Amino acid sequence: MKAVRRVFETFKPDIVHIQDHYSLGRNAAITAQRLGVKRVGTNHFMPENLAPYVPVLSQSQPVFNWVLWKWMSETYNRLKCHSRTVRTAAGCRSAGLRPPVFPISCGVNTDLFRPTRPWTFAWRTRYGINPDKIVLFLRRSGGQGKRLDVLLRALRLMDRADIQ
Repeated sequence: MKAVRRVFETFKPDIVHIQDHYSLGRNAAITAQRLGVKRVGTNHFMPENLAPYVPVLSQSQPVFNWVLWKWMSETYNRLKCHSRTVRTAAGCRSAGLRPPVFPISCGVNTDLFRPTRPWTFAWRTRYGINPDKIVLFLRRSGGQGKRLDVLLRALRLMDRADIQ
């Protein structure tokens, strides 16, 4: 906590943005609140994200979820507002979060994020991939929520030669 306070005293931020409720984010939110610094945050936390890494959860899942939501909401209730994925924004109020929640999409605006340099197409040319027929799928390395299997089955069922 002292190191976080020294950073605040050195940089004198007007606003603090935290990414999670774990040690550093929590300490930054508490310190900012004590010093009167504006606080916002982004969070993609769901207890289900941690469940695959805690093997003893089968008997205590409801208690585990309650404790994790309590921990997260205690930190995020120190903020003026926060953003979350659309999927997780709905559960915030029932978990006890009071600040306004702004749902954000995890999608990519392809009008803004489109490779324009000729060398970025080299891999597509090498593998014969049409740059207008690409499905981009990103996910974290753990967890069960992204369901790549559903996307792959749907693409196979479409039976379209123009999708690679």
